[in-house]
Amino acid sequence: SVVPSPSWTSVPLPGPVEALAAYGATAVAALSDGRVARSTDGGASWAPLAGAAPDPAVLLGSDAAVLAGTRRGIVRLA
Repeated sequence: SVVPSPSWTSVPLPGPVEALAAYGATAVAALSDGRVARSTDGGASWAPLAGAAPDPAVLLGSDAAVLAGTRRGIVRLA
């Protein structure tokens, strides 16, 4: 049998995404310009995350936080 394809919806992000992670109901995106954006509503809206890790290359989500791998080391985004 054929499984129906999921319906994908484009979301408004403030730039191209390099990495994405989620914890709980929050998602965090590392943007290609070095900024980080956060969504707390399932990706419907995104806002720049002030004071976030500069230029994250890797994001890893857990139940309580996101770890960002940067050129300066690993930082925790709570």
